[in-house]
Amino acid sequence: MRKFLAGVAELVDAPDLGSGAFGHGGSSPSIRTLSRCLGNGSFFNLNELQKQMNITQEKADDLNMSITVKLEPEDYEGEVEKVLRDYRKKVVLDGFRPGKVPFGLVKKMYGKSALVDEVNKKFSEAISGYIVENKLDILGEPLPAENEAPIDWENQQDFSLTVDVALAPEFEAVLSTKIKIPYYTIRIDDKILKEYVDAYRRQFGEMKDADTVDDKDYLKGNLTEANPDGTLLPDGLKVEDASISLMAIRDEKIQSLFKGKKKGDTVTLEMSKAFPDETDLAALLHVEKVALTDLKPHFVFEITEIQRFVDAEENQDFYDKLFGKDEVKSHAEFIEKIKETIRKNLDNESENRFRKDAVNKLLEVINPPLPEAFLKRWLLKSDDGKLTPEQIESEFDTFIRNLKWEMIRDKIADAQEIEASAEEILEYAKSYTHAQFHQYGLGHLSEEEIEKFAREQMEKEENYRRFAGAVLDRKVIDHVKTAVKIDDKKVSRDAFNKLYEDEEKQEK
Repeated sequence: MRKFLAGVAELVDAPDLGSGAFGHGGSSPSIRTLSRCLGNGSFFNLNELQKQMNITQEKADDLNMSITVKLEPEDYEGEVEKVLRDYRKKVVLDGFRPGKVPFGLVKKMYGKSALVDEVNKKFSEAISGYIVENKLDILGEPLPAENEAPIDWENQQDFSLTVDVALAPEFEAVLSTKIKIPYYTIRIDDKILKEYVDAYRRQFGEMKDADTVDDKDYLKGNLTEANPDGTLLPDGLKVEDASISLMAIRDEKIQSLFKGKKKGDTVTLEMSKAFPDETDLAALLHVEKVALTDLKPHFVFEITEIQRFVDAEENQDFYDKLFGKDEVKSHAEFIEKIKETIRKNLDNESENRFRKDAVNKLLEVINPPLPEAFLKRWLLKSDDGKLTPEQIESEFDTFIRNLKWEMIRDKIADAQEIEASAEEILEYAKSYTHAQFHQYGLGHLSEEEIEKFAREQMEKEENYRRFAGAVLDRKVIDHVKTAVKIDDKKVSRDAFNKLYEDEEKQEK
């Protein structure tokens, strides 16, 4: 509530209406219905406020409302005088003892700022109180009416503030078997199986010496600056023990010059064609990029070592490294283990696809209306005005889609009493953290370290909301699966991937 009150308090001067909603995979906290945040209690007496002030509302339609608060001197004068008398006790002014500055002088010095603060406070309390008292389910935060006149703080005694409010739509999220959603199960075929086996063999492969050069080998040797015919320059640059990967050579003709060569053989190559990236070339030659222009274009490479990456052989040592000691003892057991891993990964892909299709279908069937014009205004005011109208327009469809799905999801969750527990949120945070570290090659961290980092992530409110939303999302989707008609489809991986490819083409 404090954030909201601060926002309303500034409406009459310089509104600051909260954080933006783009880029969070859904709506931000300030776009959620505000009455939930305010709750049923407050620090001020709502009934007394209603009696003291003139507060009215006007509905433009089911989604848009304006609230007007009018203040007369008796609504605020007492509080302003009290504030000024408190100031008088603290003011230090030359020529007067502490607390003895004449009240008239204090009022002249601080009267306007005290008036602004108290009027803003009254507006804030009145609007938030009205929302709570009338149980208004609103989106975002109130905005000053577009035609709101500026306040003349020097001369006005009666004050009026009108704010526009977006009302959350009333809708039902009814699930039934009339709603049909596809569920794609990906078949495991020989192509997928071979890819996994090859990947595991590469994972435990190693570099070995080779007698002749092949097109994916790694070479070591001496590079010497030379003439185009391969004769070495007496004072030319020489780089000993240089390393070259043939796969890094961009020119196919130059790459072919190495094929079949042996240790001690030489190859003359034009360096800029072989390595067009100047940063890579400078690193290979151990010089600064600016020095490349001073070098001759040709170098001779004398091969001193040929290394080839060889996939691991499928044997007991390989099985033990992959699955643990004696967990797998035959090719047949190896294939079954691989199939278990493939099935798990493909099922995850199927679940992700089902979520996408379920969200699409429920948005199509339910599709709650939203006050889009208001939300565009609110986004423009939010995030300290960092979003431009062009940015809002380009991302608005995604914002609306995410907001609608979040409202549908929450409606289903409320109806089915589905919640995200603290334990579930922590487990999700740990899984997310582990995946992040694994992506950067830190998959070896202990369970205790993972939990420590996960809890640190959860201390940030934005992360906690995101993790909680993800847990709730998964549980709601699980419920949707039991409440609608599932159209089971068994497809190849190519056909499955084509679903996404076709969607990308349509979006373009």
